[in-house]
Amino acid sequence: MAHHVPGRIRIKFDPAIIAAPQAEVFSKWWQEKKSQGNGLSKVVVTHRFNMASRSLVLEYDRKRVDFKLLDELFNSNDLNRVTSLINQLAEDIGLDN
Repeated sequence: MAHHVPGRIRIKFDPAIIAAPQAEVFSKWWQEKKSQGNGLSKVVVTHRFNMASRSLVLEYDRKRVDFKLLDELFNSNDLNRVTSLINQLAEDIGLDN
């Protein structure tokens, strides 16, 4: 995470991630979830992918996403805690079903 304020998060990444097999899987999952009109489409207001700056900016609904939860998720080094935070976030925004 490069920067995070309530409602907006910038995530820096290594360009090599684009070649990872999981990147295509994630991209398909993202598009599917966004098109379903579920929690993700109601939470992510905009997203911008910038290869030149190697970053992804997500603007999200501050009323539906707990800033502290998301901040902890991107700053935690504890895999068990990260798993718990992901599950909590998915439940909060309606991706758990």
